[in-house]
Order: sequence, then C-alpha cells, then structure tokens
Amino acid sequence: MTAKIPGPVVLQGQHIRLEPLTLAHVPDLFAAGGGDEEVWRWLPVPTPRTESEVRGLVEWLIEPASRIVIPFAVVEISSGRAVGWTTYLEPSAEGERIEIGWTWYGRAWWGTPVNAEAKLLLLTHAFEELGMGRVQWKTDCLNVRSQRAIAALGAQREGVHRRERQRPDGSWRDSVYFSMLSGEWAVAKQRLVERVERVEGVRGGAPVRGEGVRVTAVRADDYALWRPLFEQYCAFYDVEADSAHVDRVWAWIQDPEVASYCLVARDEDGRPIGLAHYRPWNWTTRGAIGCFLDDLFVDPAHRGEGAADALIREVRRIAAERGWAAVRWLTGNDNFRAQAVYERHAQRIGLQVYQVASDAG
Repeated sequence: MTAKIPGPVVLQGQHIRLEPLTLAHVPDLFAAGGGDEEVWRWLPVPTPRTESEVRGLVEWLIEPASRIVIPFAVVEISSGRAVGWTTYLEPSAEGERIEIGWTWYGRAWWGTPVNAEAKLLLLTHAFEELGMGRVQWKTDCLNVRSQRAIAALGAQREGVHRRERQRPDGSWRDSVYFSMLSGEWAVAKQRLVERVERVEGVRGGAPVRGEGVRVTAVRADDYALWRPLFEQYCAFYDVEADSAHVDRVWAWIQDPEVASYCLVARDEDGRPIGLAHYRPWNWTTRGAIGCFLDDLFVDPAHRGEGAADALIREVRRIAAERGWAAVRWLTGNDNFRAQAVYERHAQRIGLQVYQVASDAG
C-alpha cells in the first residue's frame, strides 16, 4: 500500500484545532511567543523579536514551492487565537513515513493538554487517513524536556545522530531520533485520548488540568507516604537532606504551634505523585493573614497530568475557607516550566528576593 501525501486540512480537536498556517495568524503568534528566548531555544532559527520577523518565518514555511513542510497553526478553540504552530516534514508516499517537528507553543500553554491533543490529531491523521507506517521525531540531545514529551507519547527512542545539524549560535548538535510505527499506534492512541480527557475546564484562556488527581491533607500516619516525595523533591534541587533534616520538617508539619501544613496529590491509582507545603503569614501592610506556598513538587514522571494545578487549587480553596487574603509563592527566574504553570493561576508581582545568613552581622 502506498501512503498519501498530506494536503491542506483542518484537524478538529476538543480544545484546539490545527488549520493551515497563514499570514493571518501572525499577530496571534507574535503575542503568544514572540521574543521569548525559552520558547525558541531549541528551534533552528534565532528568536523572532518583532512581528515582522515572525511574519518572515511564516512566509518561509508556507512557501508554495516547498512540498517538504506542511505547517499548521495551533488554534485554541476557547479564544480563537493561534498559540503556536507545528508541521509535518518530509513525507514519503512510497516509504510510508512522515516526520512531526518545528513545533512550538506560547509558554502559557506549556504543560497543558495542547501538545497532547496536537499530537493526537497529527498521529491520527498520519496513521488512519494518510496510511503512514512510520512517524518520526528528532530533537536536540540537550533538549531533555522535548525528549520526555516525545517518549510520553509512546514513541520509541532509536538513537543519536552525531553532529546532525548546526544550531543558530554556530555550534553543532547531536540529534536524538524517535519513531512510532503503525502497529504501535492503537495503544499509544488510547493513552493520548486519556491524557486529553483529563481536562476539568478552562481558566484564563488555558486548559486547567487535574481530573483524576486527588489531593488530601497529610495525616500523622502518612510519614511513609510523604518521606519519599520530600526526599525526591530535595534531590531534584540538589539539596542534601539527611534523616535529621527530613524528620525535622515532618515534625513541623505535625506541630500545630508551627502551623506548617502539607498536601499530597495522588494519581487515579492512589499513588503519591506530588506535594505542597504551605503556611499562614502575617501580611502587615494589609493588616491581614496571607498564605505562603513554601514548596510545590511533582514527580517528573507525572508532570503534565495536572497534579500541580490540583495542588494549587486546593491551597487556594483552603486559604479562602480560612479567610486568608491571598496565596503567594516564589520560583527561580530560570524555572520556566514552573512559571508556565503558575501564570495560569496567579499574576507575577515583580518582587526581588534577597537572602543572607542570620549571623551576617
């Protein structure tokens, strides 16, 4: 059987649709990701910093003479705005193969079902309508986030092509190749459908996930459940936490005089996958009590499933129930994944954080 080469088509999903990329999408695309270094970090072009530069990239992608790239705008149905683009690359009817790549989304849509549904639409079209036998991806060997996302689709890691292409900065990259075959699609499709269906609703223009994630307060008999998560959290941030450290934090959580609380998120099978530590704080300039979210951690193997969103929503619910005026938390300037989650729930208020040892004099 010979596969078909894809042509212009609209692929309709529950939260997004993929439609042929046009110049009309340029203003939305610039608003979604223009000038954002982290969004464009792994793409083979310099970061576009003006709407004109985004237009130039779109013009190149939609050039009619080129048949090796079939670009789609990723349009959020709730807002009608383009929030990124994705493409089919180098299709072969005789070889029954096609590549998915050149994908980006605005940072506000990272960690939402947008990527999962885009891949669901592209893979369904490739395998079930075009008759492809193989779909492949390739990504920079340094782009660990992309590698994890591709593997989570059910694709198989095939290997590394050394010095495969040059980066915009002039350095040479090794590319990691993944693929999925038509015989593997049925199982992968079911997993993708389940991921997309975990959405609870829409807030602030971006999907809010967490259906199937259960959040509960940590109890006195939950030490064995809490400790591995806390140790994993410390290890993730390269913090050495010996038994005395771990036990001291646990004692704080259990001591009502300290007023430090903990929530644990569990997946549909009841396995712990995330935690949050929070406490009240005296908001002196407002004459009110606020809530400070000290720690928020999700097992890397379960990120993108809505656990962080579910934990934040539960902290907000508790804060409202107790009459606390606001919830506040911090993250690193370079922790872009966390920022993308937090900006679905809160506004960045621009504070600078300073720290000095207590014996500094």
